[in-house]
Amino acid sequence: MRKAVILLVAACAFLMSGCSVFSSLSTVKECNYSFAGLDGFSYAGVKLDKLKDPTSLTLTDSINLLTALRDKNTKLTFNTLVDIENPNSGTASVEKMDWKLLLDGVEMLEGINNDTIKIEANKTSRANIQASVDPTKVMNGNSLDSLWTLYCKLSGRETTKNSKVTLKLKPTVGGHTLKDYLTLDKEL
Repeated sequence: MRKAVILLVAACAFLMSGCSVFSSLSTVKECNYSFAGLDGFSYAGVKLDKLKDPTSLTLTDSINLLTALRDKNTKLTFNTLVDIENPNSGTASVEKMDWKLLLDGVEMLEGINNDTIKIEANKTSRANIQASVDPTKVMNGNSLDSLWTLYCKLSGRETTKNSKVTLKLKPTVGGHTLKDYLTLDKEL
């Protein structure tokens, strides 16, 4: 009889935790996500956000960039900014976030953000997802051109070419990951 009571209590606790995870996943899924942009571009110690064009590099910056490209040992780093609005009555919390970044339909980057993101009830928070990429892996003609166009648009320089940036997010809550990616598009 004692074993049956312990088993029943354990089963109830398991079901309650499962309901809690389901509720948390629902809360996160019901949030409104919008792609706010990219910033903080840096490569080999050179802050690329401040460049007007490739000819505005100092000699030291140029040497650092060329050495890093030659040695293939430095990654381009930047921040992906996502605004998350929580219309729910409870706090939404994401343990980790798998993500993919596509530029003009071509997958450029993917990664995992392991920082916990909390969004209070009826508030909007900006998630800062740090990313890094090996530029030598995106150095084919089309992707390099798209990457430069994207950089120009984000840094306030107008270009004639439009780019579509797609961010795909897959949040994890309570050890459970959403089945499908949330897709956010931004035309630049």
